[in-house]
Amino acid sequence: MEKELDRIGLLLQHDAELPSATALLAGAPIAGSWWGHPLGKQLYEWLSEFERGAGALSLKLVNGKVTYVAARLWPAILVLVSAGAGERVTSLTAPAKALQKRLLAVGSARGDEFVAAGFASAKEFTAAAKELELAQLAHVDSVHTPSGAHTKVLTAWAAWGKAHALGPAPPRLAAGEALREAVASLSANAKRPPVVPFLDGAAKLTRRR
Repeated sequence: MEKELDRIGLLLQHDAELPSATALLAGAPIAGSWWGHPLGKQLYEWLSEFERGAGALSLKLVNGKVTYVAARLWPAILVLVSAGAGERVTSLTAPAKALQKRLLAVGSARGDEFVAAGFASAKEFTAAAKELELAQLAHVDSVHTPSGAHTKVLTAWAAWGKAHALGPAPPRLAAGEALREAVASLSANAKRPPVVPFLDGAAKLTRRR
């Protein structure tokens, strides 16, 4: 799986058509949810292990689905998620704007910490966090709390980049081209072009291969 991610540059977590981690792990594309697959529990464990290594960066990128990004593209992704961030903030709801502002101040925090501090109710936080994730305004991960529950971890992209000691940032045009090439490779055999933010104004990518 690591070799395929490195070869393409991108890999969906789960998809019935495009190259995905679940298809590689199961040996064939999985229709519907992978949770109901006979290997569901094992798939979860494999994915968790993958995300601690080569799949450490994922975001809802290709067709709004969780997409793993190869390390060589991390600097490009950081450039692209940062470009136009102010414009994307204007389209957020008031709670999401407040969460994004708070996140910029603290760098990174868990959802249960936001809720415990009275910043928002669990329902309000979940909705606001989803907005930030879909708008590519924060890196979103999930962890197990000491109680065993799942909670989201939100990290401002600047803080995420600093924590991972990324190399020099490429120019925006070069970053876009690097992502474009990875998406073209990912979707080479797809029936329809995928939708990818940051490329051609978030329009559908014209397949080039």
